[in-house]
Amino acid sequence: MNTLEYDRFGPCIVEISEEDPFPPLFLPYLKGDESSLFSIKIPRREERRNLEPGMNLYDYVLSFV
Repeated sequence: MNTLEYDRFGPCIVEISEEDPFPPLFLPYLKGDESSLFSIKIPRREERRNLEPGMNLYDYVLSFV
């Protein structure tokens, strides 16, 4: 259960960094040999009160390589 991601969750697009890493849902799709110039994660359109720690909070990730 990723409570840090839940604690930092909000309605804004977030740049992926060490502080805000890739969502667990997308980790199997990462390629270890590519380094992206810029990556962002786009949150679900859902009210925070309807979400819980451990849920998938982001629907999309965009990476520019």
